[in-house]
Amino acid sequence: MKASLTDYASALAQQDPAVIEELIGKKYRKFIRFFSLLKDYTDDIVKLKYELSNEDTLSVQITFSKEVSLSEKKELIDEMRESGYKIEEKKSKKKMKLSITFEEKN
Repeated sequence: MKASLTDYASALAQQDPAVIEELIGKKYRKFIRFFSLLKDYTDDIVKLKYELSNEDTLSVQITFSKEVSLSEKKELIDEMRESGYKIEEKKSKKKMKLSITFEEKN
């Protein structure tokens, strides 16, 4: 997978056009933030699994080839929180669940 929005969207969708539609139509801002947080770790990502959630939440299970920490992204996460985003990160060795919640107004 390359560090591109298209590759990330394809990996999350896993051939399901409804997921692409949801990412672009209802969760675009959260998806862009998700990409910003993870693009530097692209080479370490083994698998992305999209989790169904409400319209205001983007939730993804990420499997890495090694243990990864988002501590380097603290400034970006702090900026997101100041803008009203809620970021939840749950780690277990090489796996992480990342949830980003934000009400997108059309």
